[in-house]
Amino acid sequence: MKTHYRANHSSNAILIDDIKEENTTSTGRIDLLPGEEVVSIRRVDAERRPHRPDAARALAALARVDAPSQVGLQGPLLAAIAEPGAQDPALHNFEAVFGRDSLISAMSVVSGFPRLLFETVRYLATYQGQQFDESKAEEPGKIPHEIRSPDDPVAKQLTTEHGWGWPYFGSIDATPLFLLACARCVTVNTTYLDTALKCQDGSVTPLRQSVRKAAEWLAGKLETSNAGFLESSVQAHGGLTNQTWKDSWDAFSSADGQIITPPIAAVEVQALAFDAARAAARLLRDETAELATRLEAAATRLRNAVLETLWLNDGGFFALGAHPTPSGAYKPLWVAASNMGHLLDSNLLGGNDYGEIRRRIIEKLFTPELLCPGGIRTLGTNEARYRPGSYHNGSCWPWDTAKIARGLRRFGYTSLADILTRRVLDVCVEFGGFPEFCRGDADAIRFNDRIVDVRDQSGRSNRIEQPPQQVQAWTVAAVIEFESVANPQPSSSKSVIDQKLETQIVDRIVDQ
Repeated sequence: MKTHYRANHSSNAILIDDIKEENTTSTGRIDLLPGEEVVSIRRVDAERRPHRPDAARALAALARVDAPSQVGLQGPLLAAIAEPGAQDPALHNFEAVFGRDSLISAMSVVSGFPRLLFETVRYLATYQGQQFDESKAEEPGKIPHEIRSPDDPVAKQLTTEHGWGWPYFGSIDATPLFLLACARCVTVNTTYLDTALKCQDGSVTPLRQSVRKAAEWLAGKLETSNAGFLESSVQAHGGLTNQTWKDSWDAFSSADGQIITPPIAAVEVQALAFDAARAAARLLRDETAELATRLEAAATRLRNAVLETLWLNDGGFFALGAHPTPSGAYKPLWVAASNMGHLLDSNLLGGNDYGEIRRRIIEKLFTPELLCPGGIRTLGTNEARYRPGSYHNGSCWPWDTAKIARGLRRFGYTSLADILTRRVLDVCVEFGGFPEFCRGDADAIRFNDRIVDVRDQSGRSNRIEQPPQQVQAWTVAAVIEFESVANPQPSSSKSVIDQKLETQIVDRIVDQ
C-alpha cells in the first residue's frame, strides 16, 4: 500500500514545504512506496501559456526545416525539442533521432507528409545492424534505437556512465516498426523497395535487402522463443533494462509491485510483431518464399501464445506482459495498463472471432481505473506501483491514448475514439504545446514541474517525477493525424452488441 506524504505530515517537510500547488502543475503530495525516502526535489522552470498550438509548425521544427512543405528533406524527426529559450538541460535530452519515435511519427502523418516516411525508412536502413556488438546492443538486421554522434554531449555522458556505443540498438520494437513502415511505403509507391541504399560501409544495395535482413531478425527472434514471443532480452551491463516504449527500469512489475526484469514479452510488442511478420511475409513472398513461410508460421504461433498466456479471462484484460519461469513456462503479469489498448490497433484481434475479447478490453480501458482527464493512464490506479506523476506508471501519454483511439475507430467505436481524441487535444491546449505526457490525476489535467528522486530499501535510486519534454514528436504527429481527416470513417461496422456497449460507456462518462 502506498503512503501519501504531505508537507505537514512527513519528515520530508523541509524538502517539500515550498512546493506550490497549482491547477496545472505537480501537486504538493509525494507518493512513496513502502521503504522509500526522498533524496531530492528540484523545480524546473518551463513557462506555459495555454493556447491552441500549431502542429504543422511544430512538425517543421522537429524536422529541422523552415516550413511544413519541407518536412522530410532533412531526414527523420527528432524525438523531442524544447521551446525556444528553455535553459534546463532536462528539457533537451531527446533532441536526437530515435528509431521507434521516428517511425511511429512518420507513419502517423504519412497521408499528409509521405516524404517523411520514405526518408525515415531510408535513413534508418543505412544504420541497420551488421554484427553482434554488446556495447551497442547491435545484432545483424536490427534497426537502431538511438542515433547520436559519439561527440554529442548526451552521447558522451551515456558512454561514460553506461558504456554505450553508437548508434545504440537497445529496443525490441524498432525493427518490427521498420517492417511495418516499409509495407506502408509500398502502398504509396509500389517500387519503393527497389530504392538504392548506400550503407555505412559504402556498399550500395536495394532497400529490399534491408527488409529481408530485418525480417530474418524478426523470424529468428520469434522462432527461438520457447513460447513464440518477441521478448526483450537481458542486456549487457549498462544497457537499457527494458527495450519497449515504456523503457524505464521500473515499468514492468507483478501484481504485488515487485519489479520484473527481462526476459519479458510485453503485450503491445507482440501485436507489433504479429503485424510486422505478416506484412514482411507479403513483401517477400515472391522472392524469398521460405522466409515468408517462416514468418507466417511464426505469426500464427505468436497469436496463439498471446491468447493462451496474456489474455486474463478472469480479469477481463490482457496482462502487461509475461516472463519465463525456471520451469520454462511463461507467467503473465496481472497488471492493468494502457499497453493492452494497442491490440485494438492491430490485426492480431481482427475478425469476428475476437469480438468478445475486444469488448472486454474496451470496457476495462474506460473504467475510472484507467481513464482520466488526460486520457488513458499508463498504469491503472489499483496497481501497486501507480503514481500519477510517474514516467510510465500512471501518467498519460498523448500518443498512447491516440493509438488506442485509432484502434477504436478500426472497430467502429467512433464515439469512444472521439472522447479520447478530445482529451489528447485538451492536454495540448492546457500545456500550450505538445507535451510528452501529463499526470494521471483523476480531477484535472496537470503537468510535472519538478524532478523528484527517491531511494528504495535496496539503495537503488528512482526518479518518480520529471517534467515532460515540451515538443514531443509522437504528440505532434498524433494531433496532425487527428486533424488530417475531418470525418474519419470506421474500418468496420459495429454489431448491435458493440453499439450497446459504446452507448453504455458514453452514458456513464457523461454522468460522471
